Amino acid sequence: MRSKSSKNEKITFMLFMEKGDRVRKITLSRRFAQYSLIVGSIFCLLLIIMSVHYFHLLGSQSEFRKARIQNFYLSKKMGGIEGKVHNIDKVIEQVQELSKKLNIIAGVKADISEEVFLQDNESSFQISESILEDVPAPLLQWEDDTTFDHLSLKLDHQKESLASKIVSLEEILNILNDRTSVLTSTPSIRPTRGWISSGFGMRIDPWTGKKHMHEGIDIAARAGSEVRAAADGVIIFAGMNPTLGKGVVINHGYGFVTRYGHNSEIYVEIGKKVRRGDVIAAIGSTGRSTGPHLHYEVVRNQKPINPMNYILD
Repeated sequence: MRSKSSKNEKITFMLFMEKGDRVRKITLSRRFAQYSLIVGSIFCLLLIIMSVHYFHLLGSQSEFRKARIQNFYLSKKMGGIEGKVHNIDKVIEQVQELSKKLNIIAGVKADISEEVFLQDNESSFQISESILEDVPAPLLQWEDDTTFDHLSLKLDHQKESLASKIVSLEEILNILNDRTSVLTSTPSIRPTRGWISSGFGMRIDPWTGKKHMHEGIDIAARAGSEVRAAADGVIIFAGMNPTLGKGVVINHGYGFVTRYGHNSEIYVEIGKKVRRGDVIAAIGSTGRSTGPHLHYEVVRNQKPINPMNYILD
């Protein structure tokens, strides 16, 4: 109910109690009531805004916690991926190292240029790029395990492929090493400089005057001239022989043995490993000899063969 006065308008509220006949009156000025309504509305509005903001913060915290958990999970997954990439890098290094060895053994220029290294590095980067090529675009947003499982599977396949290449390269390397070993162990050089004074085959023995099989060749040279190993091998005899005088015998493996006789000096001893071209003795005229020369024999599978077939220089 409203009552009017000449000066101020007032608003009267009448409250009827349930029990009894008492009636309570509350009289407010119109201006005060308006101010109270405005303040109350502002308060309610602020309360609504604060509530919305509060619930928004709660949602943000929940999303933040979810993001932290997802980040931790992704970090672990990425750690596994990085480990596999690191392993693949090691395998690539093995492949490159084997390739260099094969290049050297096969006779390709040994010093690899910087350009080749760059090409190798580019190829390794291409491996990483190729891993991502087959990953569906939505999965690149890292939203589920499928992305990492796919990448992990691709990396495993890359590693297996590289590992199989290593096995193949190692097999080729072993074959080439064997062939190289055979080549280095095969007599191929003239053991001393001079002229052939007596060839391989039947001849008149200068000591007996009878026909006799000459199982090597005689190379006449100045006394003291160097005698060199015809191939890689191990010294199995170094000493005096009634016929050959001061002699040296080298076992080259693969059935090859070479003999060097009538030397004046011997520079090696039994058990010493020698390489093709190493100096092993000096020309002399010891044993049954008519003058300074080298008696040189090549034996293969315990059978004397013509040394001239194994002089390639």
